Amino acid sequence: HLKKIKSSLNTVQTFGNIESHFDQKQPATPEEIQRVETAIEALLGYIFNSKETIYIDQKLPENLYSAIHKLRVSDEDWQCEKIISLVYPNRTKTLENSSKEHNFYTIKDADKRKLGLFFLGRNVSFKNTLEKSLKEFDIGSLSSLTFLFPNEISVTTGQPVKGRKEYITTLSIALIEGHSKNRKYLETRHEYIDDYICEMCLSDEAKGITTNRSEPYFIDQKLHTANSEILSLNFVEDIISNKIPDKKPLYLVIGDGGAGKTTFCKQAVRKINELQHKNNKKAAILISSYDIPSDIGSSDIQVDSLQSLYNLISKTAHNQISIDSFSLNISSGNLLVIIDGLDEIQSKLKEKFSLERFVNSVRELNDTYLNCSVIIASREINRTNIKMDDISVLKLK
Repeated sequence: HLKKIKSSLNTVQTFGNIESHFDQKQPATPEEIQRVETAIEALLGYIFNSKETIYIDQKLPENLYSAIHKLRVSDEDWQCEKIISLVYPNRTKTLENSSKEHNFYTIKDADKRKLGLFFLGRNVSFKNTLEKSLKEFDIGSLSSLTFLFPNEISVTTGQPVKGRKEYITTLSIALIEGHSKNRKYLETRHEYIDDYICEMCLSDEAKGITTNRSEPYFIDQKLHTANSEILSLNFVEDIISNKIPDKKPLYLVIGDGGAGKTTFCKQAVRKINELQHKNNKKAAILISSYDIPSDIGSSDIQVDSLQSLYNLISKTAHNQISIDSFSLNISSGNLLVIIDGLDEIQSKLKEKFSLERFVNSVRELNDTYLNCSVIIASREINRTNIKMDDISVLKLK
């Protein structure tokens, strides 16, 4: 592994040495520039996305981090206050200190205990962030302190980065012991944010919200894209296990009448429930056009988001989850929404439904957590005014 790193460094030093080009008064050729770019990309992969157990506690420049993970880096909003309000309703919360890398809250519990919740961002130096923040606060005044951090997925392996939780656990405990004499009385907890949301903001009933019997005569069909095809249930499993190469928040499955869209939706839910029994926490919510009430009439209801669609049918079909919990669990990837018959929903709601704003709401749910997944089965719909950047279109023939 070290030889690979040295080889890439040697290429960069040889062909990327600006001074040598100045000495020879010859600019770098396109081939040399390409060789340097390839070496840098390989070097970053060897260090930051290696299958080896290598952990580097260092914040990367945002442009490098964006290039490695192929995502847009912006100000992260982990919905900290919404999480706290769901887990500790009607409690007094105080933002003790914060930065672009972290948010540190304390909560006064009903029994007068003081609890701490420390949210860490995605691209941070854990040591620097924790050390600076914990030094500014009297840790001894807390009865418990929970550290929450994102579950980073390696672009090389498709699996969570190794050793992250263990590293943060060891580091934080060592720092707490250095700053507090009351360490033995302080309860600490270390969780991935999505796991914490699933455990604390989603009821057991909601985690198994939909059940579908297996179809004895079901024959899996292929979903077709412009360049490839994949069996529909393999596609669903790839979404859940983060194996989709270019992951999108919204997957639009187009098919004519009778192509098997409803069967696919039901079998997708069954597949997700099957995987739940194998310790996969992701649950499925199936929203069908049949769930839309037929007596909307002249009411002033407007469906312009995934949340408002869910709210419309929740009174009869899915009343276990509050809207805030629904939004958080979709954003963090704990809930996967499957919508059967978008064209029929449009037909039922007519001018009360805005497709453009609905799609934008899914895009917003994917912000920060980058783990939102919504599958929509429909006949062909008008996509003229919709930005297709975050949508993957598949066809069921």
